[in-house]
Amino acid sequence: MKKIVSLVMVGVMVLGTFCIAAGSPSAKAVVASCETAEQAVERKAAAVGMTATEYRNNVIVSVPGLEDNLTVGQGGHVEINGAASNYTITMVKPNANDVSIAKTKAAAENGKIVCFFGIKACRFKTAKVNFYVKGMKAGKNILVYQYVNGAWKSVTVNEIREDHVVVTLENNDGKLLFVEK
Repeated sequence: MKKIVSLVMVGVMVLGTFCIAAGSPSAKAVVASCETAEQAVERKAAAVGMTATEYRNNVIVSVPGLEDNLTVGQGGHVEINGAASNYTITMVKPNANDVSIAKTKAAAENGKIVCFFGIKACRFKTAKVNFYVKGMKAGKNILVYQYVNGAWKSVTVNEIREDHVVVTLENNDGKLLFVEK
């Protein structure tokens, strides 16, 4: 009886090995299809015209066509509809056509572009957002405009302090233009 049980067990193990091995891809094929975390970040960053560092840190360091664009980022703690949150506004690098439109708007306002960038966010009625603007000086006269659906809209500026501009947004996407008067 022990011999029969042993032979059955050996048979199950051998048959199971063939079944398992038959359907699995080779190790080489599995490794070839893997993407490292860094490669994934680089791919996603390139898809939106950003460097991997900009994408990873949610900042816009440079904008082609705007040599004096200050580095700008957003790190969370957005007040949505008057309530504190841990939400972060996603930064988006503008394209050449958007830069041209921004330059025209700044010229019409007789001002200088401080920074220009796009945003994407969840839906909200209002959002009070603290943008980190490297090099911003307290007390500067900064006007902020949002370009949505082909039109510029003035944005409420709540506070300007060292390296920060706090605004209240009423639209969750589009491009933001900071102009110094």
